[in-house]
Amino acid sequence: MVPSIVEYVKKWNGMIDKVNYFFDDLEERQEIWELLKQKDDILVSTSLYNNLEINGPGASKGEGLLRLASMLGIRREETMAFGDGNNDASMIRDAGIGVVMENGDPDLKGIADFITATNDESGVAQAIEKLVLSGENK
Repeated sequence: MVPSIVEYVKKWNGMIDKVNYFFDDLEERQEIWELLKQKDDILVSTSLYNNLEINGPGASKGEGLLRLASMLGIRREETMAFGDGNNDASMIRDAGIGVVMENGDPDLKGIADFITATNDESGVAQAIEKLVLSGENK
């Protein structure tokens, strides 16, 4: 944490990989999110009700998943990703099978290939059992 992110960024000489900003005022958060979403040179997401995550272009969970899969010789269609928050959207979209937890973000559920039980109900294990081990996704 720094006292002023603006001053910190102005003084920093290196690349900034990510800015995670927390808001006390949720209306201000929404206004800033709307402004930042219009910019083409950053990616904006959220993982909590009161934060914004600002990344450089290409620095998304989806891009990370696809790069790792490529390095391992795994086709996109053979990947599966699990998520519950807005910051998981690119990963859910880019995966061969995008799985969202029942207690996940409603918008994220809208792009899911499959919705599983909550994290407290072993949703990941249930989805793997159903979609991978039983072969129901074929």
